[in-house]
Amino acid sequence: MKSLDYWLWFSLKKGISNARKVELLLQYDSLEVLYHMDKKALKREKLTRKEMRLLSDKDMTEAELTKERCMEIGIRILTYDSAFYPERLKQIADPPIVLYVRSKERINLNDKICIGMVGNRYMTTYGELASLQIAGGLAEAGVVTVSGMARGIDSASHRGSLLKGGKTVAVLGCGADVVYPPENGALMQNIIENGMVVTEYPPGTPPIGKHFPVRNRLISGLSEGVVVVEAPKKSGSLITADLALKQNRDVFAVPGDITRKQSLGCNKLISQGAILVNDASDILKEYELLYRNTLKQYINHSKEQQNAIDTVAEEMPKLSSPMQEVSLHPAYSGLSDIQKRIVSALSINPIHVEALSALTGLTLAELATELMLLEIDGIVKSLPGKHFVLHV
Repeated sequence: MKSLDYWLWFSLKKGISNARKVELLLQYDSLEVLYHMDKKALKREKLTRKEMRLLSDKDMTEAELTKERCMEIGIRILTYDSAFYPERLKQIADPPIVLYVRSKERINLNDKICIGMVGNRYMTTYGELASLQIAGGLAEAGVVTVSGMARGIDSASHRGSLLKGGKTVAVLGCGADVVYPPENGALMQNIIENGMVVTEYPPGTPPIGKHFPVRNRLISGLSEGVVVVEAPKKSGSLITADLALKQNRDVFAVPGDITRKQSLGCNKLISQGAILVNDASDILKEYELLYRNTLKQYINHSKEQQNAIDTVAEEMPKLSSPMQEVSLHPAYSGLSDIQKRIVSALSINPIHVEALSALTGLTLAELATELMLLEIDGIVKSLPGKHFVLHV
């Protein structure tokens, strides 16, 4: 048998905690040695009866089926001893000894700065725009955004990173072959193409409720710090923030409207010492000395500086048009020229349909049809008051 077979056999032993599996892993020269121990040999070890019973079972059927399923779908199995296994995860109390990964390119997170972003599933327009802006700013600095691909803030954070050409990691509470929530199929594929989908659960595992609080420790564990964008008083995002503190990670929070319940958790975190975030630079400055050779340059301009820069930018010749950028963007392949014209006029900032009509030269009737098609494809999102934003 190959080494991977032993890793899968061991990782799939339900009833032995991750922390205990790591202890056993470090205790023996290899998992092959542990696998070939008979009952007599296992009795000599300091094992509980349950552990002895589980480790005495040498059946490889589940491991073989898991490996075959991964090969069919294109899921890579990342073991604890791999050079690509995230070192940050090894620092937490209960790291999974196997990760299931889907990505177009092989990304080594040990070479990346990772920041977690979490928040409410029922986000406000403010929360969505804040997530898009902050994740986009992090992406421009070369930072990988880590989130859970849930509805709301998680999905907006992934999209914000993708819109700026960044890498993003989705940590799932189900198998890597399961799309959850189901409407995130296009987003998940985009993440696979431009980042990573990661889970500790084998293929076919359904999105059971109890998996998500467990999953949250991996979002914080993979990250240098965690940003909470919107969170009510009782929120899974606050659980992630608490896990981040226990894992010795930084906690950031975006301040919110005091009249909205979605802001209460974030505002409380700030009052308790979380770092207040107005934009990505508030996060980046915490790591500029530690990662000066990795972090791309960023500048936190004052309003006066920004106005001066904008003036100079207007006078400079354009290197490329928005239409050229849209044509080159992989997320927009297959769009018609009219649709590309619409997309090139949109951004993460809301624009009224009449302003969009003036920018594109299309009638309101033409826009209505094309915007509906783009929204069905998940590229454009409509907001109240006939406003529209990009929605990768």
